[in-house]
Amino acid sequence: MRLESLAFASPKSQFPIGEGGGETVIRDLLQSLHSQGLPVEVMGSYLPPQAADLKESLQSLGVPLEICPESGLCRYQIDYTSRLSTPARFGALLEERLTAEQHDALLIQAVDSWSAVEAARRHGILPVFWSHNGLELDTFAEADSLPLVLVNSQFFIERLRQKYHMPMELLYPAVDLDKYRIEANSHRYITMINPVVVKGVAYLLKLALAHRDREFLVVEGWGTPPELLSIIERIP
Repeated sequence: MRLESLAFASPKSQFPIGEGGGETVIRDLLQSLHSQGLPVEVMGSYLPPQAADLKESLQSLGVPLEICPESGLCRYQIDYTSRLSTPARFGALLEERLTAEQHDALLIQAVDSWSAVEAARRHGILPVFWSHNGLELDTFAEADSLPLVLVNSQFFIERLRQKYHMPMELLYPAVDLDKYRIEANSHRYITMINPVVVKGVAYLLKLALAHRDREFLVVEGWGTPPELLSIIERIP
């Protein structure tokens, strides 16, 4: 199937205010597809306190921001067109855009995005789900009915195939490495960002105990759980 146009939907914030790993990867992928001539449209959400950050980020890039006060809808053109609504209006945004544009496929990402799958089906558009961390499908009661799931690692695709039976394809993260290269790296630290259970902090603790001759650097993201601090305090 050759795509003539693609829409992307996620109930999370998107570039330039979506700063998580999933949002970073999807930004690089969509930017690359757009540069190769594929029309792309993005639908996401934002929390009202993020509006100032969105405006400031776009101003630094020289991109104008349009906001509809009645609906809280934000629209801006940064390579491709992005539309962000408040979370309560995300479903209405999907309906409006999928009615206005007949895309070939809707690429969907993030937990709690089943509403996007249902919206695509209502409009006769192929819903393609991209699993970023292997956990999202557990939130879908009818996950096996998905026509296609893209998985970003061989490890996760093998794990998911043990539980689910929909068609799956391996799609490695489309990361633009040049954006993240640094001039010098001392390789002094073994680093973890966001030390929480779902990110694998237990494995970090095991590594630290097994390699006491190495230095570890831990950077908070969602905050450090109190139980983790108590464990660290007990380490001799």
